[in-house]
Amino acid sequence: MKCYKAKKFAHEAKKLKVTDKLLSDTLVHFLETGDDGGQRYSLGAGLYKLRLATNEGQGKSAGSRTILAYKTDSRVIWLHLFAKNDKGNISTTELKKLKSLADILLGLSANEMARLIKLGELCEVDEHV
Repeated sequence: MKCYKAKKFAHEAKKLKVTDKLLSDTLVHFLETGDDGGQRYSLGAGLYKLRLATNEGQGKSAGSRTILAYKTDSRVIWLHLFAKNDKGNISTTELKKLKSLADILLGLSANEMARLIKLGELCEVDEHV
């Protein structure tokens, strides 16, 4: 399965010191769990909200939140990242925009995804870090 970061997400991840290793580990946990209201929340339209433990020693509940687009057995695209202490949740307007973006990105061909990478709008998550 291919794993990508949107340009904006990559910028926020750098600010919050979210590494590709943390994203890869979180993705493994995401794929192993269901929508049980624990660490993974389905927002519909292939979007999921996940907790990330970005504050050392404080656990996931005090860390950051991320929104990802997921297409079963195909691809994951990390779209949005925010620190919980900066923002409690995404707005309805943000959710609508993210759903629209997810719909577009999850429907792209491999060639179209490669073009977005070449343009710098997406980058692959290095799962071997």
